Amino acid sequence: MPSPTPFLYDSAAAAAHAGAQQVAEALREAPDDVPLALGVSGGSTPAPLYRALADEDVPWHRLQVFWIDERFVPPTDERSNERLVREALLNRVPIPAANIHPVPTHLPTAQAAADAYDATLRRVLGDQGGLTVAVLGVGEDGHTASLFPGQPLDHPGRRAVHTPAPDTSPVRDRITVTRELIADSSTAFFLVTGMKKQDIVERCLCDVESMLPAAKVHARDETIWLLDREAAGPCGVALKRPGL
Repeated sequence: MPSPTPFLYDSAAAAAHAGAQQVAEALREAPDDVPLALGVSGGSTPAPLYRALADEDVPWHRLQVFWIDERFVPPTDERSNERLVREALLNRVPIPAANIHPVPTHLPTAQAAADAYDATLRRVLGDQGGLTVAVLGVGEDGHTASLFPGQPLDHPGRRAVHTPAPDTSPVRDRITVTRELIADSSTAFFLVTGMKKQDIVERCLCDVESMLPAAKVHARDETIWLLDREAAGPCGVALKRPGL
């Protein structure tokens, strides 16, 4: 798989806006003979990207939407990734309801939700198919999706799994797509902003021996890191400026 390509922007807003444009372009240029699928992550960082994406030219009528990961909470909960993405993007664009595939957190257990989501991913994308675009973030501990340091990174034969978050997390039960599914996806965009992410960006992009999950998750064709100056930190001088 190709090495990650990092791009540096002057601000978090500029990185989010550029990310929305690049996601839209990747969706427009995708082939017609495979499902057009977008994987979305939660958290406050990608919300501006989703709001900007709602104003882009995207073939919404054929887009399938999946969640990269989810907390095992009701979709009305303020911690729900589903709630955030619906408010920032899905309620503002004409995507058919049947094409929106949230994690079924109404089921009795997180494991049951993971098993059901694994089945949904297989039904829509196939056993080997991936997403057209995956929008990812990075935690201060180096996790991405809900793939955490110190836990198994590989889940052979699975498209989605139940994983526990660290003890410090307010919601420990998580459902996440697997590294294998992201590896089958065409393009992954990591949106990473803010000074608190400096150390982890350096460890992921400037340390070739890093074993952090975010450093080990790559898409099939292209993996792009969208960074603002604060997140890029000391290694920013080595990163590409947009258009260069």
